[in-house]
Parts: sequence; C-alpha cells; structure tokens
Amino acid sequence: MGQPTAAQKSIQSVYENQARARRVTDGLWRNAKKAPMFGIVKKTQSGRVMRKTQRLISSNAFKVLLSGACASVSASVEQDLDELGVDYTQDSKSRPFSMSLSGGAQLMLEQFLSAIISQIVYQTRTIRNGIGRHQRNNKELVRLAIESVRESVFDAANVAPMDAIALPMALARKKRVGEAEAPGEQEVDDAEADADEDDEEEDDE
Repeated sequence: MGQPTAAQKSIQSVYENQARARRVTDGLWRNAKKAPMFGIVKKTQSGRVMRKTQRLISSNAFKVLLSGACASVSASVEQDLDELGVDYTQDSKSRPFSMSLSGGAQLMLEQFLSAIISQIVYQTRTIRNGIGRHQRNNKELVRLAIESVRESVFDAANVAPMDAIALPMALARKKRVGEAEAPGEQEVDDAEADADEDDEEEDDE
C-alpha cells in the first residue's frame, strides 16, 4: 500500500481531532461531578476531604427519560424510511436502542431544570401580583408562567419562531360615488398627486 496523499492525510487529521475532542469532552463530563458547584466539600478532623453530591433527580428517572427519548428517535427514523420506501430494521425487544449520561451531564441537566422551575415559580408570583385578584397560585397562573418562560428561554434558541401571527393586509380600493373619505385618505391622495406631478416635470426636462 502506497503512502497516503495530502488529501487523505487531511481527512485523517480531521477524524483524529474529532475523536480527541470527543474523548476530552467525555472526560470533562465524567469529572464535572467533582466540581464545588455540584456538591459540598468538607474536611474532617483527620484532614480527609469529603465530597457530598447534591442530587435532585435520581439516576432511575434519567434512565426513564432517556428510554423515551431513544424510542422517539427510533420512531422518527422509521417514519423517514417509510416515506422513502425503505425497509426499517426493528430494534431488539430484549435490548432496545438506549443511551447513557455521565454523572457530570446529569448534574448539569439538574441545574438547568432547577433554574427553569425557579423561574416559573417567580413568574407565577409576578403574574399573580400583577392581576391582584388571586391570593394563591392556580393552574391558569402556572400555565401562563410556563408559556412565558418557554418563550423567553427556548424560542430565542430556535432557528425559526415557534409561533407566527398572520394579519390580513388592507387592499386599496376605489371610492364609490358619494362615499365619505376616511381620515387620512385625503393626505395620501395629495401626496400621490404631488409625486405624479414631480414625475411629469422630470419627464418634460
């Protein structure tokens, strides 16, 4: 086998750099659970360092969420292949497609979800105080708060807006005989007439 060409070396370097970045990123997430922001660090009288991780969501809950996410991905791929007329190979029933999260990634998701929930609680209180008719939170207030947080957090990260409002355009029409002019129409007509006169003067020059 001959020596690789310059193009092949470039392709190989890209693969190697990508694999190296993936290994370093995975190691970073594995060690993230040791960060002080994710736990409490104490020293005993003997000088031993004790790290206690604060967990809000159990590992079993993450497994359930990942199982549902992987099932959704498989269903989406199956639908794409069905639309293309290609056979889909079913997953193993005893061992379906699944993924795992490192401890650091779980802690980061917990922090993100905690921030979202805190913002929803704060927004609910703000809406309730603004309305001034409720002494306690109810489902309608919480729903409004969730929609507000969703728009402020997730809509800004989308390529296209999630909600769009289409308004009908007012079309110009000719006035009927004896029809009164709406306020502002005379000004528009005068401006259009002035513009036509300017165009005619330029043509004469």
